[in-house]
Parts: sequence; C-alpha cells; structure tokens
Amino acid sequence: IKSLGVIPACEKWIDDQTTLPRDATTFTEDCYAHQALYIGGNSTPSINIQNFEIAWWNKTLQSEEQLRNRIAFALSQIFVTSSAFWANEERNNIWQSYTLYYDKLMNRAYGTHRDLLTDISYDPFMGLYLSSAQNRKANPTLGTSPDENYAREVMQLFSCGVYAYDQYGQFTYDTNGDRLENYDNEDITELARVFTGLGLSVVKGVLDDFDSPTLNRSGRYLHPMLMSEPHHDQGSKVLLDGTIIPAGQGGDDDITQALDTLALHPSTAPFISRQLIKRLTSSNPSAAYIGRVVEAWNGNGTYGQGNVGDFGSVIKAILLDTEARNAVNYTVTDGVVSTHPTRVASARICEPILKWTQFYRFSQALSGEADGWVRVKAKTKRSGSDETPNFGQIPMRAPSVFNYYDTDYSPAVGDLAEAEEELGINLVSPESEILSPYVIHQFEAFLRIANQDIPYSSHNFNGNVSQPTSITYNYLRYLYEKNSRVEDFIDDVNLWFCKGQISPTLRQTLSSLANSTGGATRENFAKIITVIFNSSDFSVIY
Repeated sequence: IKSLGVIPACEKWIDDQTTLPRDATTFTEDCYAHQALYIGGNSTPSINIQNFEIAWWNKTLQSEEQLRNRIAFALSQIFVTSSAFWANEERNNIWQSYTLYYDKLMNRAYGTHRDLLTDISYDPFMGLYLSSAQNRKANPTLGTSPDENYAREVMQLFSCGVYAYDQYGQFTYDTNGDRLENYDNEDITELARVFTGLGLSVVKGVLDDFDSPTLNRSGRYLHPMLMSEPHHDQGSKVLLDGTIIPAGQGGDDDITQALDTLALHPSTAPFISRQLIKRLTSSNPSAAYIGRVVEAWNGNGTYGQGNVGDFGSVIKAILLDTEARNAVNYTVTDGVVSTHPTRVASARICEPILKWTQFYRFSQALSGEADGWVRVKAKTKRSGSDETPNFGQIPMRAPSVFNYYDTDYSPAVGDLAEAEEELGINLVSPESEILSPYVIHQFEAFLRIANQDIPYSSHNFNGNVSQPTSITYNYLRYLYEKNSRVEDFIDDVNLWFCKGQISPTLRQTLSSLANSTGGATRENFAKIITVIFNSSDFSVIY
C-alpha cells in the first residue's frame, strides 16, 4: 500500500492469490490422510465426521490460498448442502461425499457460475440432499410425479431467485405495485421433469441399478450422478422464460439447456452478486454497488474479462469496489498502515466462525502433536467446557438449505430496529441471527484461551488411544514476550489482528486500564485482546 497505493496494492494481492498453484492436497486427500491417523494401529477403520472439520481448519489456517478458501466458504453458504440432513449412521458413511462437494467449490472459486451449476446438479451429495437422485418421471398408473425439491431450489437459491430484479439488484413491480415473480408452481413442475432420470453411481461412469441405490451405499456418494434415459421424462418442457425444450433430445441435453437458461436469466447476475457481496463485504450494498458487480458478471466494466458469470471477475469487482474501499480511510505513518472506518452502513458483522478463524491465523495456532495437524473441535450446541468454542456454525452442517441465517435478517430490537422505526432506515444484519446468548458467552470466555495454552478436547489416534489435544498460540505468545509497553502491544494487535480498525477511544481506554493495574503483564495483555475480540471495532468488518 505504501509503494503502490491502496487499490493497486489490493488488486495485486488478489491477482497473486488467483495465480497461486493449488495446494498439494485437496480437502478429500487431507481427510483420507487424517483418517489414516485416526485408524492408527487398528485394522478396522473408525470413520468419523470430524475428518472434514479438521481438514477444513487446517486448510483455512495454514494454506497460502486464503482467497480461494474464503470464496469457497462463501459459495458453501449460497449453494448449500449439509451433513446435518442425515442421521448419525448415514452421516458417517458420507463424509467423503461432502468433502468432494467442498472440493468442487474450491475448484470453481475462480471459475464460472454456469460450470458450478453443472457440478452441483450432478453431485451425489446434492442429489441426496435435495432429492434429485433416483428421481423418476411421472407414472400415471401409480399416480406419481417427479420430485420438485431441486427444481425449486436451483431457481430460488442457486440462480435467479424468487423475485425479478433489475441490473442493480432492486425488485421490479407490476402495475399494482406488487413484486414480479420469476416463476410459479407450473414452472417448478416443468423444471422438475428436466431433472428426472439422474441416478447414483457406485463406479465412476457406470450407472448403478436405478431401483437399488442402497447397494454399496458409501461408494455411491463418490461419483457424479448419471442419466438413466428410461427414467427420464422425454416429453417437451417449457422453462420459466418460455424457452421450449424439445421432446426426445435426451436427459443430459435437457439439463444443459435448462441450466443455460437459468445462468443467463436477467435476475441471476444481480441475485447471486448481491449474495456474494453480503457474504464478503457489506450487508447493505447500494444499488450502484450491485450494478457495478453485475457489470463485471456480464464480462464488462473495469474487471470484466468477457466471460459471463466469471467468479474471478466478480470477486475482484466486489473487493475493490469504491463502496467497499471508501468505507475505510487508509493512512501511512512512519511506514505503518492504519485504517479507520468511515461508513458504518457499508460494513457487515463478522460471523462467529470467521472471528475465531482470524484469531487462530493471527496467533499462529498449532496443535501440540508432532504430526502438525491443527485440531479445532467446534460445537453448535451447548455442551462441554468453555475451552471448546461454540461458533454457532460448522462448515457444511447448516440446519437448512437456507444456511445458518436469513440473508435479509434484521434484529427486532436494538440500534437497527430503532433506526428503522425512528428514521425509516431499513438495514439488515444477517449474521446477527446466530449470535445467541451462548455464542456471546463463548466470546466472553475468550480470556481463558488468550491467557494460557490449554488442552480443550481429546481425539483417538494410534490404536484409538484417547489423547488430550492442546493448541499453542505462537505469535500471540511472541507478542506477550516482545512488548514491554502496553501501547506497543495494542499497536501490534491493532495492525495484525484488527487491520488498524481500533478506535482512538478504545485504544485510550485499554491503555489507561492496563497501565493502572500493573502495565505490561501477560494477564493485562490477555485482557486487552479479549476486550478487542469482543469489541465492535473487531466484530464489524469494514
């Protein structure tokens, strides 16, 4: 930033990230590697759902591909599948499947929306989650009709959305002032016919017995679904925009034509762009902001590369937009870059799992085991001790296809509610929906983690012998030992942990309190970072 300026420096970082070689191993390979550690000396595998969670934390905390990992996580919150759908026995048989699904999101992080639609439409994990697998054409004799679940969600959540949008992400209305809708029940019924005939495959490229998909049930989740023409509706179909799919052209061609139509629907670019902005930079983007990102989606503008729905162009447009960058004032003093928020409405609440992720990366968290794995064990329910943080969310385990929270959620009480009531300003804060009292309590209990390196869970390794797992916070420990002045510690934390966002008021308050109670002690440093962790200066992302 000092040598290039803010925007060129940010753009160079994005370009460097998008050209990084892929990690040597995928999520799936990491899962199998950790599974081997879990089995240890036992001959019988002890498959456990934690394989994915531990692999996710290792990639998130240690990989150089930070942007790709961050975009994949954002995509997982829009194109949702969830291991919570299955009962315990079934979940333990499909961890490889949702790991493979997450790898698809990683692969498409800089790809196109259209290619991702193909990936998820044929994905067995999605096929089981939204019941498009083993979906048969209508049988008038039996009075059955195709399952409509995936057909509904691929429109509602993965492409155009329920309501019609203009290019600026604003609703369009009919002459009565009602929102125009993109589709109706008849459109869902027609699209459901398109996805009939998809079946699970135990061997890659070989369709399993369509009527006996439970055979080899763990293996059937590992390969893309295949089309069974006898179970596909071969009749003509009319799509939501009036496009006619001709009769008899084959199931895969039907799906290709339908996905082409959805990807190019005029509401798709503003709908998905708005979702990505909300996941990455701002809960309340302006119409102009959305419009500039849509321009990049369409291959135009400053960052468009001519490819429609290119995530690489869209992400650059989102992160470098003036509304995102002008929300922060950058200053350079004695070679040190500081930032100060200038537009509160341009921000978003940092969801719990990202707060903890940022802390773990900042503190260079490492497990005590010699194998080098960082084993973060998360919870979503109230159980266990304070040392096992409750993030309120776990990747790929959302309670529904709508993710952990409503993208348009606004608290019924508090400052936002008062702003709407008194000033008519309608602001949303989606992530606030999962900030339950217990999750907030976990934030407050952060002091115990910041003040010592503590064992917080146990795992079974090497013949299923239970061993405690501890995490050391190497960089945080270094800062504790390095700084002899309270002010210097606050400066370091502010720069490396909070992106320079600590307000002068908070800085002065922390400095005064610490200096009045012993000064530069480890206990005071732990209290300082705990207060910062819980402050709006850290919890609100600008």
